[in-house]
Amino acid sequence: MKHSEFIGKNILIGLSWVDYEDNLLAQQSVFGRITRIADNMLYIDSGEDEEFTIPFDAEHIEKSDPELIYNLHDPERTVSGVDFTSCWTIYHSGDDDEEQNDDC
Repeated sequence: MKHSEFIGKNILIGLSWVDYEDNLLAQQSVFGRITRIADNMLYIDSGEDEEFTIPFDAEHIEKSDPELIYNLHDPERTVSGVDFTSCWTIYHSGDDDEEQNDDC
């Protein structure tokens, strides 16, 4: 897909933080409108003070049915009108403060 096909569309992003033994540490959902793609980053207006960003890789962004209703846990709410989804797992080694990202 072309960059222009993402702009103005809604995306739901799932984030999971896990430790070096794959124990779940925390989860977060971010929902918002894609505002731009620049420098290999996807910028999302989630209604917060700052834009939320994730690395842009079209192969790791799934199309969604906008009629579906998603139940979010953090913060607890429901959203619909989701055009795309993307989920990310952030690994923490436990040895130091470095983190490694891996998409799921």
